Amino acid sequence: AAAESSGDAILVLGAPGVPLAADTDVADDTLRAVWAALARLHDAGLSHGELTLEHIAIVGDEPVFSEFGSGKVAADHAERARDVAVLLTSQALLVGADRAVDAAIAGLGAGRVAAAQPYLQRAAMPRSVVGPRLKTVLPAIGAAISDRTGCPAPEPAEIVRIRWRDLLQTGLILVAAYALLTTLVELDWA
Repeated sequence: AAAESSGDAILVLGAPGVPLAADTDVADDTLRAVWAALARLHDAGLSHGELTLEHIAIVGDEPVFSEFGSGKVAADHAERARDVAVLLTSQALLVGADRAVDAAIAGLGAGRVAAAQPYLQRAAMPRSVVGPRLKTVLPAIGAAISDRTGCPAPEPAEIVRIRWRDLLQTGLILVAAYALLTTLVELDWA
């Protein structure tokens, strides 16, 4: 159980199960069910933020997503497309690019899968996905998407890690902290 500063409360009644990443033989029906669950998540306006197979379990016949710490409410198009790219890459590392792309198109539709192509790059992937096989898997996914959807691969999306606004905000916080500490040091505490 947890609470947020806004007053919302979260109650988890059970563990999500064994992560899908631990399964060495994932059925195509399971892959499509994961994509259908992601479609429902995105249709609700949510994004996961780091949807890898380590954060997905199958309970009964339904996928269960966990670890929403990087997720967004009212997610924009780019955040949803990045979710698709991360899950597609994670699945492709386990079952191959062709099976992953086929399942994604069956569960999401060709348009949503094609929209993820700009995020099929190392910079858009979470650390848990990055590895030596990533260099060969990402081009294979892009080629499979282009082949099945007929959409050529667009330019990679610009991934911004640090923005000027973030640097300015950090600088202002440091100036405020310095001013506060200087004032506190000069107080006569007696």
